[in-house]
Amino acid sequence: MPELRRAGPGALPQPAPGAVGGDLDLPQAPDAAMLRHLLISLIRAEARRGRNQILPAAAFAGDPRIDEDGLGFDSLARLDLIGAVRDFFDLSRTGIEDYVYIEPTLQGWTDRILQHFDLLAARGETAQAVFRTSGSTGTPKPIPHPWPKLMREAASMARDQGLVPAPGGAVLGLVPAHHLFGCLFTALLPGLAGVPLRDLTAAPPASALAAAKPGDLIIATPHLWAHLGKAGPFPPGLRGVSSGAPMPDALWHSLLAAGLAELTEVYGASETGGIGLRSAPGAAFTLLPFLSRSAGDRIADGPDPLPLQDRLRWTGPRRFVLEGRLDPAVQVGGVNVRLDHVKTVLAAEPGVDAIALRLGGDRLKAFVVCTAAAEADLEARLRARAEAGLDAPARPQHYRFGRALPLSREGKAQDWD
Repeated sequence: MPELRRAGPGALPQPAPGAVGGDLDLPQAPDAAMLRHLLISLIRAEARRGRNQILPAAAFAGDPRIDEDGLGFDSLARLDLIGAVRDFFDLSRTGIEDYVYIEPTLQGWTDRILQHFDLLAARGETAQAVFRTSGSTGTPKPIPHPWPKLMREAASMARDQGLVPAPGGAVLGLVPAHHLFGCLFTALLPGLAGVPLRDLTAAPPASALAAAKPGDLIIATPHLWAHLGKAGPFPPGLRGVSSGAPMPDALWHSLLAAGLAELTEVYGASETGGIGLRSAPGAAFTLLPFLSRSAGDRIADGPDPLPLQDRLRWTGPRRFVLEGRLDPAVQVGGVNVRLDHVKTVLAAEPGVDAIALRLGGDRLKAFVVCTAAAEADLEARLRARAEAGLDAPARPQHYRFGRALPLSREGKAQDWD
């Protein structure tokens, strides 16, 4: 495979000589090293979900067994893990998950998934990864992405945008590889660009600064960047990439003031992949080179329009700014309920500091951030306000209270049940 190369600090990587059409001869699916990183991420997520355990890097040295004597998965937990791996890699298309089940080690699982890719290729079919939305407005849903598309995007981030470490540097990954942002920048990009990766997802965010060297590239969400900023100052020459949520201008300025040399924000979503980049707070985003602006000010990937989650205002042929999310709505009893309207009504009640809404079964549920003093009679007041100001389908049936919204380590909204 032609190598992605940097001519020097700050230079964009160029295709190797002889690359056909000025592009790279990209693989159509992950190689063994990429697969290992993705599998480790899925295994860590299941260990954290099932038994609240964080598996350190040392647990994956060599070729660990995926059972009680190895990584600690008993027979039932192992079935749950195999289900997560099956769903992410879409293994049911070839039935290879039956063979994964009888493989005892991480290398055995890697080999079987490579076999899955080979079987699909022999049938002329395209392998895909299946990510899941964060479920901020309801139940998380599966989002498939063909592996060739993901490879193209990761390569473009490195080659066209220069989002790789300086010579001698490494990618420091703080985001899970089985999430789309982490997959592109920690599972695929380092291998395609031929640069080392240091996986720091099992360590406190501040540990990235202790591990960082000049020229390294940190991959993190805004929530994690806020932790890094508090642990600063940054070593000289450190650069970063942020995605997963909007980067607040104030946080961006504080990171630069703490010594971060450069930060690039990637705008995109699980449903679309990356859409645009910007490298300064308050700046417009620039559309990625393989995307186009189509009729009706839509964005298209080839002939296919992308399902955007936000309103865009175009400031040039390929530059745009975000003007808020499209109104999120969920169906309750066959009725479309706008969650932003429900939030506006309930947040007006004195004592409510923040509120999150989700579908819980067939009705809405609410998580309310408030002080301990305000909590005593707040549920009764909220129910009265909902009764007076909302139609029946829009009234939450279940309330939970706390001092902060439930977030994952990466700062993503998560369920509270």
